[in-house]
Amino acid sequence: MRGAILGLIAVLGGSLVASAETASAALSTGASAEYLAYVGTGDGDSVTVIDTRVKKIIATIKVGAKPRNLVATPDQRRVYTANAGARSVSAIDVRTNRVIATIPVGNTPGCLAYNRRGHHLYVTNTRDASVSVISTRTNQVIATIAVPHTASCVAMHPHGITAYVSGGPRTAEAVSLIDTRTDKVRATVTGVGGDPIVVHPNGRKLYAGDYLKINVLDADAHFLHSVRYGTTGEHANTFTFAPDHRHLYIGGLRGYRVLDTVTDTFIDSAAGGDAMTTAFSPPPNPVTCLAISSNNKYLFTCGGRVRPAIKIIDFKTGTVLASFPMDEAWGVALVTAADPF
Repeated sequence: MRGAILGLIAVLGGSLVASAETASAALSTGASAEYLAYVGTGDGDSVTVIDTRVKKIIATIKVGAKPRNLVATPDQRRVYTANAGARSVSAIDVRTNRVIATIPVGNTPGCLAYNRRGHHLYVTNTRDASVSVISTRTNQVIATIAVPHTASCVAMHPHGITAYVSGGPRTAEAVSLIDTRTDKVRATVTGVGGDPIVVHPNGRKLYAGDYLKINVLDADAHFLHSVRYGTTGEHANTFTFAPDHRHLYIGGLRGYRVLDTVTDTFIDSAAGGDAMTTAFSPPPNPVTCLAISSNNKYLFTCGGRVRPAIKIIDFKTGTVLASFPMDEAWGVALVTAADPF
């Protein structure tokens, strides 16, 4: 019997991350911990499960069309996936690796964020300009919240009271703040935002991907500054924080970069920097999803142009431990392979 605790949520790609929101482990894990990686095949209809203990695919789970974003719940029992082509969210039981519920939502669900306060899952319906709220206790939609712009991505503040929904065309980006106690929009800030969006684990800043830059916002989504990112055509696909909470890993159309969130400047190397270079060599290559295990042991990457694959990489040495050919992988969620029950 396999249980799971949340290792790291990586958003899951261009609508994520990720998807998507990124968080560190709900419970501490030892340096020897092993993981199960749940990977969404973005243009397919299944989730692939990889076990780091044996470095093999152990299950393929049919969900809905275009599973683009995945999140593991901190109760250690389920993984949810947003199925962008099926107007649904699938709930996967990690003990059996079976779908236990298919939940209808809006048009083009793209991003997921879990709120511990109410055991609720927030799902962006991109083309409906709305957010579905799912009770993970009943696996039913309990609210649908309209926002005054497209709903591309959602991120949850660590205190669980505010969900941030970003969207809008490049010339009219916006972030709406949802009060999760009432599930109503309490404010919308225009002229800022981007996709993906992530909240720093300390709750003080937000990072939002934009064309050629990363926008840095305060906790009320007010613009602080931007950091130039990439060259012509570049845009962030995915964010994930390292377990040190200082380094933000950003995957984009031409590879990856690492942002020091203390100074908000890009750095040439950081913990795992060499591993990233090994994962995609020679650069540039598109990076569509990233995840770092909470014990700094593994880096998971999706992408590549010539031979797209998901790779398991030794985070400290950069050694590729295993590689699995996989086109259009856009989301990955890590859970520990230990049995907590």
